[in-house]
Amino acid sequence: MATSWNVEIDGSYYKVEYINNKKAVVDGQKLKLTDYKVKTGIVQMEYDIPVGPKSARLVITTLKQPQLVIDGRDCVSGAEYVPIKIPIWAYIFIVLHCIDLIYGALGGGLAAVGILATVSVATNNKMNIALKILINLAILIVINVILFGIAFILTSLM
Repeated sequence: MATSWNVEIDGSYYKVEYINNKKAVVDGQKLKLTDYKVKTGIVQMEYDIPVGPKSARLVITTLKQPQLVIDGRDCVSGAEYVPIKIPIWAYIFIVLHCIDLIYGALGGGLAAVGILATVSVATNNKMNIALKILINLAILIVINVILFGIAFILTSLM
């Protein structure tokens, strides 16, 4: 899967492509992303890559389209780029989801789904904090109901 941007810098146009989570191509020049990594987090990786005379930030976020940021602005929307920051309270939900890991592969899979959903909701800037906490609480409850429901069904079949 490739994502591409056509950007103008100082009157010159550049084509930037992001390909297969491993490389970027700037006007035909292949760049190995591991050479440019700036920051890695739970849900996001950032790479500072050269685009003409400037440095662009390629932002790869879990479950979202990649972003190319030049001079602090998203190249597609023109909006100011704000890095994702996971609030402290979200880590409580992440730890509670990690407890499900003791239930084996099924618990691990549901924990991963819960963690991704928690981070996605917690980093959404369009919701207020009370709604985010309620949604994360609902996610935690639903995942545990599913986990214990499956465990109950399996034990009653034996």
